[in-house]
Amino acid sequence: MRRWIVVLVLAGACSQGFSPWGDEATIVLSWSIDGAAADPTLCTAVGGERVRMSVNSEPVDWFDDRLEWNCADGGATLDSMFRTGQFHMRWDLVDGDGEVISRTDWITVQVAEGPTEISDIDFPVE
Repeated sequence: MRRWIVVLVLAGACSQGFSPWGDEATIVLSWSIDGAAADPTLCTAVGGERVRMSVNSEPVDWFDDRLEWNCADGGATLDSMFRTGQFHMRWDLVDGDGEVISRTDWITVQVAEGPTEISDIDFPVE
């Protein structure tokens, strides 16, 4: 009788060793909704509660609780918490249940020492 061992590789498992953390770079974010600056009134109107960031060495989702903010803040500063390098990033606008309302496309960002500003994060909503 032969016994077979089946190994399953889960999506995203290839990025388990990924870490963007370091103390070399600061990332400054600002986001908008349909081209208008995010504020409490606009976020409430579209049902957006949080903005979360996915970052990885490849365009594969990798989320961390430290990369999630209130929609109404309109932006965030990740002060000296990233290493330098090239990263793939995208952002989700999510409601109170964590359901995605809007999602950006992936972009490639070269993170250098000091501040890297990303100000073109726009969430289209219908």
